[in-house]
Amino acid sequence: MGNSVDGDGQRPAVRPRSLTTGNTIDANAFLSAVEEGDKKSVYLCIRHYPEKWKTARNRRGESCLHLARDAEIADLLFLAGADIEALDGERMTPFHKAVQKGNREMMEALIANGCNIHAKGAFGEALAYASHLEIIKRLIELGMDVNHKSNWRGNTSLLWACWDNQVEIAEYLLSVGADIEAVNDGRTPFLQAIYFGHERVMNLLIVNGSNIYAKDNENRGAIEIADSENRLTLKEKVVKIFSEREAAFSTNKAVTADEKEEIISQREVNAEETTSTEDSEPYRSSPTLHLYQTEEPEDASRLEEETIDVSQQLVCELQSRLDKSEKERNAACAEKERLVQDLRASQQLVREFQRRLEEERDSARTSEQLQHRLDTERASARAKERHLTENLHSFQQLVRDLQKEKDAILLEHKNEMEQVQKAIQYLRDRCAQAETDLNERCAQLEEERDEARLVAQEAQRNLSKYESVPLISSADVDVQDVKLGGGSHGDVRVGRWRGCNVAVKTFYDFLRVDVYIRRLEQEISICSQVRHPNVVSLLGVITQDDIPLRIISELLEASLSDIIVAADRRLFLREQVDVAVGCSSGICYLHGLDILHGDIRSTNVVVTSVMEAKVCDLGAARFAEVSSLSAGPMSPDYVAPERLKPGQHNTKMADIYSLGVTFIELMTGEQPATTKRMAQGTSVRHRIIKRLCLQMVGVNRLKRPSAGECLARLEDIQKSDEEYKRCPAKRMVKGKMHGGEKVELLAERWN
Repeated sequence: MGNSVDGDGQRPAVRPRSLTTGNTIDANAFLSAVEEGDKKSVYLCIRHYPEKWKTARNRRGESCLHLARDAEIADLLFLAGADIEALDGERMTPFHKAVQKGNREMMEALIANGCNIHAKGAFGEALAYASHLEIIKRLIELGMDVNHKSNWRGNTSLLWACWDNQVEIAEYLLSVGADIEAVNDGRTPFLQAIYFGHERVMNLLIVNGSNIYAKDNENRGAIEIADSENRLTLKEKVVKIFSEREAAFSTNKAVTADEKEEIISQREVNAEETTSTEDSEPYRSSPTLHLYQTEEPEDASRLEEETIDVSQQLVCELQSRLDKSEKERNAACAEKERLVQDLRASQQLVREFQRRLEEERDSARTSEQLQHRLDTERASARAKERHLTENLHSFQQLVRDLQKEKDAILLEHKNEMEQVQKAIQYLRDRCAQAETDLNERCAQLEEERDEARLVAQEAQRNLSKYESVPLISSADVDVQDVKLGGGSHGDVRVGRWRGCNVAVKTFYDFLRVDVYIRRLEQEISICSQVRHPNVVSLLGVITQDDIPLRIISELLEASLSDIIVAADRRLFLREQVDVAVGCSSGICYLHGLDILHGDIRSTNVVVTSVMEAKVCDLGAARFAEVSSLSAGPMSPDYVAPERLKPGQHNTKMADIYSLGVTFIELMTGEQPATTKRMAQGTSVRHRIIKRLCLQMVGVNRLKRPSAGECLARLEDIQKSDEEYKRCPAKRMVKGKMHGGEKVELLAERWN
């Protein structure tokens, strides 16, 4: 690299500072140098930044080859490895760009370097971008279809020429077989010329036999288009052409009528001659002769009818001959039209021959000038060849230097890769050993955990069953007929104990088996440890033969489900928030004791007469360390999705999910449904509560908030939310145990 020289044979002193920013090439400056033909700056950029200059783009997405105007710059870029099929922002290749600009020298350089001349841009092949006659001739010589339709409105080259009023290009395209009736958006070249007001192109198309009666896709003819586009001059000329055509057609029609009368007259003469010939042959069976030879002149009516029949036969015969003559006349007209078209084609050929003859004469007159130009071009070509040879030697030296640097870098990278591979292998061995040790330790811990779980379960069973639970005699409790609810394990009724109303939960007799007895004992054990204002308190147990039969707990007015129905699903925001705070407080207390409720729903939340919520029915509750035990039947609409998978246990986050479903039911009044979970959550009106509910019922259990976080957010609403403060006071709750048939909400306090 240090021994290389530039294209002028001088050693570059420094890098091209004007084209760089630090160690990065300035793309805009480099592309400007390419466009302006600054070969020295371009060469220095290619030399010092062998890869970065290839990705240089301007704001239109054009690469260096798109902007190159000089063939020498292009050759320099080709030798350095520029992408000859690069696409700019309009999906144009450098070949499309050279054709569009009319740069014949650049186009030939791209062809010589093997570019794809049939590549398609946004408008189609390169012919769709050509607007210079010499470029179009060259493209057609290369084999492009003169009737190629572009992707924009289906324009052919002839339609583009009619668009731009390029008469010479249109004349050339017609001479090489362009379709004079090609259509784009319903307009032929003739209608296109009228639409844009190009009279010379219109005259050329008329001379070449264009259909002047064509119509566009809006069923408008030439006159209507000229009138709508305010082309008054063209309109007058088109009307004149139409009038001349109509006059010629009328003349032909009149001649045809005269010929028809002559044919009819000739047919009548022939008929008379035929009749006279029949009269001269008396023995021929002629109906007319037979009528005149009849011997009964008194039968006049029959004679008249036969005469009419004979006349009708003669008329039919004359009509058939007339139709035959008409067909012959039509055939003659068709032949005449064909001859007229041949005449027009011959006239076109004559004009083409005359034009070529004039060109040859002009060419002959300027042959000396052309010879002088040819000599000058040859001298210039030899100079360019010498210059390119010098540049080639410089680039060869540059390639050799780059190859040496590449080999050195590859060798260095190879050594580094070997060291990295050794380090990776060492780490893999260490990781494999650590994984083996970890698996052994996990297996050991698993065994220890199973042993500890068995010991804990056995110790729990050996504890006193009702150590802190008062036993109540069945004679002291008066169970009434007012039923508060029921389930798969038993029912709950209103009872009187020591002068106060209590809730009596009675279990069915068929559930007195070991499994359900242990579950009931566990519920009693958990309830005996719970003391919280938002959790229903256990008052005592009625037993028989050391088997619990009934659970006595405090009696509240109604369940949350009954309250929602009684409020016609329209609770006040104050009532909704206060109930949610009570539920969150109770669950937070249980989770603080590592107790999992396991069956949170609206029917397991009871409300006092002053609308204070308490969590009840701990029949499915478990301590966190034994949460793998079966929890009995649960409502599927409240169950967290992870609990439905086999082998999954209850967790605190599963309780949070069920609590979130209960909150959504409280806020919306709608019955929970698994299939409509997110839709019901988004229908919550209060913005903060809606966000909290959606987080609680999220699929990812790790992102759900804890019961303490839920309680803190709801208490913030009680303290600072303006809408909460504007709500009316909470209503009183009147339950069924007071003699009513249903739960009622009263605005005033009741006795």
